[in-house]
Amino acid sequence: MDRFLEKIAPVWIPHDGQRRFLENESKVKVLACGRRWGKTDACAISLLKVMAGNEKSRQVIIAPTQAQAAMLFDRCLELAQQCFEEEKFKVRRTPFPTLTWGNHKISARSAFRPSSLRGMEATHVIIDEAAYVAEEVIYEAVMPMLASSGGDMVLISTPRGKNHFWKFYSDGQAGRDGMWSFKAPTHESPRIAKDFLAWQRELISERAYQVEYEAEFVDPVGQIFATEDIEKCITSLKIEASRPLIIGVDWARYGDRTAVVIVGGARHEAQILEMNLIQGTSWHIQVEKIKEIIAKWRPDRVVCDSTGVGDAVTENLRLACPGTFIEPCVFTAPFKRDIIDNLAWMFQRQAITMPRNQEFLRELSHFMATTNSRGHTLLGAKSGYHDDLICATALAAFRLPRHETSLIKIGGVREFSNGAKNNYEHI
Repeated sequence: MDRFLEKIAPVWIPHDGQRRFLENESKVKVLACGRRWGKTDACAISLLKVMAGNEKSRQVIIAPTQAQAAMLFDRCLELAQQCFEEEKFKVRRTPFPTLTWGNHKISARSAFRPSSLRGMEATHVIIDEAAYVAEEVIYEAVMPMLASSGGDMVLISTPRGKNHFWKFYSDGQAGRDGMWSFKAPTHESPRIAKDFLAWQRELISERAYQVEYEAEFVDPVGQIFATEDIEKCITSLKIEASRPLIIGVDWARYGDRTAVVIVGGARHEAQILEMNLIQGTSWHIQVEKIKEIIAKWRPDRVVCDSTGVGDAVTENLRLACPGTFIEPCVFTAPFKRDIIDNLAWMFQRQAITMPRNQEFLRELSHFMATTNSRGHTLLGAKSGYHDDLICATALAAFRLPRHETSLIKIGGVREFSNGAKNNYEHI
């Protein structure tokens, strides 16, 4: 990289942060950037570095929209023409921007239609504004591109809460699977005046400034379950079941999934033991599957959402499991608020232990409190996401026993004026 940077020095010189990014050779690099840090230039140069080599390459730029992908592509082409003046590049603009130079090709694609990315192969992939590209696109469409080539992937973005991009960043901080990540605040760039940053800090909220210019990962406003609280409750150790055992069931409605969650212990010390999702089957089959789960765990209580059609299905489950205490619960707004508040309280106090479940973590990070036009607070998943596992877990956790107050001996026999004796105080 040093020799390449020396060669292009008449055209482009990196600042310290950009050099640190370019010199790192990890297979997966994650860069959390502040605005105007210079990520477009850094990524463009990384693409050109590969093209300057002898090995055949197929590099793909992916962004949330075609226009965003084209911005990085155009900057790459501009720098290529300046750095390699004697070379002739073949450029095609339709159906998507493509630059060809000998055995090298760079293409710019949108993540808007993931199906169009399937089947592609690449040696290098850059995901620009990765925090705004859907998580499933990265896992199901982008990463398979590198399967046969053993290629490299760069995820670069301004943070957007503590979503999947934050998880990639955290893995890089831990050095997991050879990943590497670092934070790149705007002030690292010598091209940005301090007066400009001070002016921006006055114009926007401190939270917005931390995200946009300091590249800080901050939970979205209205997110019920704080990411730090959730992470502290995750364990990789085997979780031992404690009585009582409660099963929560959130029945499927419309396009949702039926969620079945087993929780044990008490509200001050609980364990999530198992999570199940049932989708695309009849009510009869769902009842039979839950009957099998009940037979496996022998719970002390099964709590079911009996709102709407759930009432009849809960009754069918009761008939199928005559020896089990099955409790129906109607999801009114106050009841939902109570059970969600209780679950949030348990997470805040690390009163609940659970294995890492990506689907559950996804639900927790997208469960929000919003205010409607009448000023009422609504609790639920953001559009496009589910909250089935949250509701089932909240139902079960709400029926766990509370931490009982106890009588603690604090001294000797206490004399009262009427002659009564008491060895205890109630606390």
